[in-house]
Order: sequence, then structure tokens, then C-alpha cells
Amino acid sequence: PACGLIKHVPQTIIASAELGLAGPKGTEDMQVIPSGPGEGDDGLLQMLLAVLEKRAGLRLGQYDVFVNVAGGVRIDEPAVDLGMALAIVSSLRDIPVDSTAVAIGEVGLGGEIRSVSQVEKRIGEAGKLGFTRCLLPRSNARNLTRRNGVELIEIETIDQAITAMVGS
Repeated sequence: PACGLIKHVPQTIIASAELGLAGPKGTEDMQVIPSGPGEGDDGLLQMLLAVLEKRAGLRLGQYDVFVNVAGGVRIDEPAVDLGMALAIVSSLRDIPVDSTAVAIGEVGLGGEIRSVSQVEKRIGEAGKLGFTRCLLPRSNARNLTRRNGVELIEIETIDQAITAMVGS
């Protein structure tokens, strides 16, 4: 999924994740705002924020974090975790991610990037949409037979993903 920065306001992080490659048909716009632990989509956002703090050393507790997910995605699709995390980091650092790249992967509690299903299909669609780079779990990359002209960037951790897409 491609990520993009909307804007960075002091004490507020507003991130946009264009995640149309990861979800079912149809479109939804969703704003995710942290509330109680484990409450639907808020639980995912809180988990990603906790992993970014603990495993990537980012200090996010002082910010209100808003994530807008558009493009026909169910927020519970594990493949969108990495795109959402990178959108948050992009906004925090006020550095846009590469607009020619997509990020596919599930973020684990230990900061590891886990494999996801249908990665060949996702990369194929990314290529059709004009994306030239794809950040994906190393475990998915070794099983690929077709790349559709898309450069694969293999990662294993959230730190590697941040370095590859937003810089260190």
C-alpha cells in the first residue's frame, strides 16, 4: 500500500494511507482515532503506535494521531499494517514517502514484518497502477515467481521498513 503525508500539525499527527491494493472491492473512508484498548480499529492503531514506540524508538505519546484510510480497505486486513505505520512515521518526521512505492506487510508486536497472502496478485496490481517499487516481507519475496517489473525491497523489521521508505 502506498502512503502519503497529509499534514503535520504540532502535537497532532495526521496520516493518510492509500491502501486500495490490500482490500476488497468498494470504497470506504475511515478515520481512526485512538480510544479504549481493543475497540475495533482503534486497537490496531494503538498496537501500531506501541510497536513504533517500543521497537522503532519513536516518541508518539505526546501526539494525537489520526489515520485516514481510503480506497476500499477493511481496516482489519493485516497487509495494511506496514502502510499505516509508514504513513504515521512520514507525518511525524514531515517527510513524504516515495510515491512510486507500495508497502505490503503485517507488523508484529516484536517489530517483525510478517508474511501476507496473495502477494503476487498484490504486486501485479501495483505494477498495473504504475508503482515501480514494493516493500514486502522477506519471507514473501523468496516465494515469488513473477515481479511484473516491480523492484522488490525485502525487509524483516519495522526499522528496516522505515529506513527504506522514510530514511533513518
